[in-house]
Amino acid sequence: LWDKGLMFSLRRFVWLVFMAALLLLGLVIFLGVNQYLVADRYNAVIEAGEKAIFRFATVRESVTEALIERDTQKLEQLVPELEEVHSALKRLQETPWVPAEFELGFIDKIDIAGIVITIRRIGTAGFPDNDIAAVQREMRTIADHLIKFDRIVVGQARSRMVNLQLVIIGSMGIAVTIVSFSLIILYRNSIIPMLLLTDQLRQENTELEDIDVPNGSSREVTELAEILRQRLEES
Repeated sequence: LWDKGLMFSLRRFVWLVFMAALLLLGLVIFLGVNQYLVADRYNAVIEAGEKAIFRFATVRESVTEALIERDTQKLEQLVPELEEVHSALKRLQETPWVPAEFELGFIDKIDIAGIVITIRRIGTAGFPDNDIAAVQREMRTIADHLIKFDRIVVGQARSRMVNLQLVIIGSMGIAVTIVSFSLIILYRNSIIPMLLLTDQLRQENTELEDIDVPNGSSREVTELAEILRQRLEES
């Protein structure tokens, strides 16, 4: 009566939908955890960059003050602080989250070691104007690059977060779409035939030819109709 080769199995269909939804849910959870980890790492880099900018700005102000006052002792005391800033920037450059295209330029253009050498020469050479101007110019350049570095890292972090959020939203959209279409198919091929079959059985004096389900019904509903027909034939 029905071609079972053209029917779909309700049990298999529900299992496939469940597995697809489970995989998408796992993907969403994975992306959510990944987003949290990426955000945490970028926040650490941004925080380290902001600390380096603040520390360098403080040292720069002290160096400028010492140059104005022509205080050799104060300049010598600032050298270890500049070396600490240099070490902090080196650690920042080695961070894997620093953009590779910016890292090379960052290393080439920030020369704190050169500033330290010039400061020591200034103290022994009697504060020549050309060396003072060179130190101030170099420190201004470094400050500009540090600010640029901070903006690039923040921009990259924002871009990556947005991309991850788009993937998460897309995955959730696919999951909702699959579940929605699955419910439509389930209603059309299983629920409606079951309701029709129930109405047929509720009628008095139901004949064998009245036991029927629409084409496209699931295999389980079709087999149920066949079993009912057999039981009515036996009774």
